[in-house]
This record gives sequence, structure tokens and C-alpha cells, in this order.
Amino acid sequence: TDRVWRAVRLSIAWQRFLMLGVIIPFFNRIDALRETLRALAQQTLPAEQFKVLVVDDGSHETLLDVVTGWSVPHNLCCLEQEHKGPAAARNRGAMEIDADLYVFLDADMIPVPDLLQQYVAAHAANPRSIICGRQLPWSPAYQDWLHQVFPMVYDLGPKPIFVEAYQLASGNMAVPRPVLQ
Repeated sequence: TDRVWRAVRLSIAWQRFLMLGVIIPFFNRIDALRETLRALAQQTLPAEQFKVLVVDDGSHETLLDVVTGWSVPHNLCCLEQEHKGPAAARNRGAMEIDADLYVFLDADMIPVPDLLQQYVAAHAANPRSIICGRQLPWSPAYQDWLHQVFPMVYDLGPKPIFVEAYQLASGNMAVPRPVLQ
């Protein structure tokens, strides 16, 4: 029980001082991105503790369609780059945003309301870990495809968990800054 209380105290301390940077690579999926951003606006983690950066990876659709006139409780920024792929967009986001913990979400991964808070708690107990969250797509039409491509990570459950390296999927994972440095 002493270990549990220590983890709870660490989690509370991390929640007070930790800044999360949510990085979303975006390429021509405006409807999915809209749903993802809507869900991020409903997070239980206080809005002043996280910021969202959408990196437009050379889309034909414009991010202005999504963010213009949209009021969200957290910081929301957008960057554009020529099309280089989602990995390059994630890397650019990690270089541009100042955060203690990077949360990488694909534009079509809808976070549950306490996802960011769950990542904070998981990293408080395991500060140098890469932790993956649930991989459920925004549309049921993509579930069969996702299950075929990633049978091991299709649904890891509602809470962030530890995974083996071969199970890493960048659609929903959190990485602490020291691990990337």
C-alpha cells in the first residue's frame, strides 16, 4: 500500500507541474480531425496543462476550415509543411512544441475524456516509459482494416498500458521528453 500511495502522490505532483504537448499529424481527413479536436476539448485534465499542435502535412484541405472561429479551452496551434508523411509531421511537432510529455494522436483517433489524465498518471509511476493507449478509429468503417493491419494493438483496453516494441503504434502513445532527447 505504501507503493500505491507513493504513486498517487507522484501522480498528483506530475499533474500540477507537467505540460503535455498533443501532436496530431494531419493529411486530408478534416472530418476525423474535427472529431478528435472536439474530444480533446472535453478532456478532464485542466486545459492549462496541455496544448495541441496540428501539423498539416501538405493537405489539399485547409486547417482554417476547422480552427477558424472555433473556441477551445486549451491552447491550439497549427503548422503547415510540404507532404513528407506522418512521421515527419510528428517529428516537426515534437521540435516545435515545448512540453514535458508528448502525446502523439492520429487525426482519426478519438481520445476518451480522461486519456490525457491517464497518461499523466501512468508516467508519474513510470517516468521514462513510452506508453500506448487504446487504438480505436473514429469510424466503424475503419475497424476491420485496422484489425487486419495491427492485430496485436487493435484494442489494448481503456487504460494506457506497457507494450513490447513490436506493438508500438504511433496513433495513440505518450513519450516523455527525456526519452526523445
